[in-house]
Amino acid sequence: MRASGLLSAAIFLSVVWGCEKQAFITQDVQYANGELSIGARLYLPASGNPTTAVIMVPSAEPDTRETFAEYGEELAARGLAVLCYDKRGAGTSTGNVDLAGFYDLYDDAAAGVQFLQEASGLALQHIGLMGHSQGGMYVFLADTLNTEVDFVIDFSGSPGTPLAQSHYNIYSRITGLGGSANYAEDLADLMDAYIIYLHEREHYDSLRTEWQRLQTHPERALANEIHYFDQFTYFLPPAEMPAVDATPMYPFMRSYQYHASAFIPHLTIPALVIYGTEDKVIPAMACADSIRALQKTQPLLDLRTYAGANHGMKIKKAGRAVFPETYFDDVYQWITTHTNNTR
Repeated sequence: MRASGLLSAAIFLSVVWGCEKQAFITQDVQYANGELSIGARLYLPASGNPTTAVIMVPSAEPDTRETFAEYGEELAARGLAVLCYDKRGAGTSTGNVDLAGFYDLYDDAAAGVQFLQEASGLALQHIGLMGHSQGGMYVFLADTLNTEVDFVIDFSGSPGTPLAQSHYNIYSRITGLGGSANYAEDLADLMDAYIIYLHEREHYDSLRTEWQRLQTHPERALANEIHYFDQFTYFLPPAEMPAVDATPMYPFMRSYQYHASAFIPHLTIPALVIYGTEDKVIPAMACADSIRALQKTQPLLDLRTYAGANHGMKIKKAGRAVFPETYFDDVYQWITTHTNNTR
């Protein structure tokens, strides 16, 4: 059993006070996903037996267990078990994230579900996934691939495709730096075409010509600021390219056609989507409109927005970036409300 004896000494490792009345404990652990080893930190209330657990699912960044430490602390202080794991290839987790797609990364979260189910000392009745940004996009696979997940939460993840999100991100970052709309659109269009080229291996000559043109553009320095051209790691003639499965690329490039909105209408478990109105990474308010449209035929889908919150769900207050005052209470209340009627 993967988690044999896991919790026997946990209370001696780290006892600190949470934001309300409960203390919590932590333990660093490793669990398996096939041949991969995933490093993680488990947060538990110091007293009582939690019946509900949340697994924090990483974003597109090389997130580690530390990335979501505040989630672990705040939710464990409210009585939940929380598992924060190192993204594949980050922290103590093994594997090559550049050879993984969304389904592969979802498997790392799903292995965490099994880990919690097998952990000695735990008697969980409900386990859910809470994903940030890119992780929020693919948590919606849970209802299709894993019948043991009872709820999902997406914060700052687009319901659209990774290709559309990439286009928006490049355009908004270049124009945000003062770049022209034309140059921003050209860069976004080229990246769209490059991502498709990685899969279809067509139109190399025309793409290469455009790539060279944009590198000599007067606004090239703006592209450098966002490390735009660094992403063209494998831009070789088709005959020189490795097989698609063996070509290193970002997971969003490998899963560029994935569409969260295709899964949401078929959900049979509760789902919460959270956006901040000051998110500059995704078109958050347009995403919220898409979720509202889906809500018309999906009663299990909830939406919450926070005024002034950025992509990391933080607001500016007294010169500091902090979570909205009711944020963790809201998340906790939603979870407890919806774990009364899950499978």
